[in-house]
Amino acid sequence: MNFRSILRFLLNRYTLATLIFLVLIIFLDRDSLLNRLKLHRELKGVEQEKQFLEDEIAKDKQSIHLLSTDSVEQERYAREVHRMKKDSEDIYLIVRKKKQ
Repeated sequence: MNFRSILRFLLNRYTLATLIFLVLIIFLDRDSLLNRLKLHRELKGVEQEKQFLEDEIAKDKQSIHLLSTDSVEQERYAREVHRMKKDSEDIYLIVRKKKQ
């Protein structure tokens, strides 16, 4: 193929209309292919975040159920998280410094 035949093919009105249509769909349209790819990536991120939060909710429900039914677990939680103690006890906290 020589240059003349390639130029004639590109200047054909059907080829030109098809090229303009493809450029419009891929780049310029509101619902362009690039926009759809960006939204698809964003959707995947939101779905992963949703799954993470659903897992956290399930863990919290299990903890709430355990704390509401088991008195030993309630005492352990109160001592570890809220640093509560009995009147006859002394508690010593050992704080380790972070290495820099």
